Amino acid sequence: FDPKYFLPGAKSAYEMIVMAFAQGDRRTLKDLLSPEVYASFDSAIRDREQRGEKMERKFVGIDKAELIGAEMRGRIASMTVRFV
Repeated sequence: FDPKYFLPGAKSAYEMIVMAFAQGDRRTLKDLLSPEVYASFDSAIRDREQRGEKMERKFVGIDKAELIGAEMRGRIASMTVRFV
């Protein structure tokens, strides 16, 4: 594992998640999120749709992505990344 290769991918994934949420793109979210996190996003999208709300989106960018924590749980790696 090398953070300098991990962080660019994490930045791309973060942008994809933010944009997919704004667009209500559940398929993309389902592919990128754990089932528990996806359920929360799906619920928020459903609530927004029921109220007839739309999100305006403009992703400006990420100034900084920093790996602030990592741990192994068996064969699963858990990373914490701070985005600015």
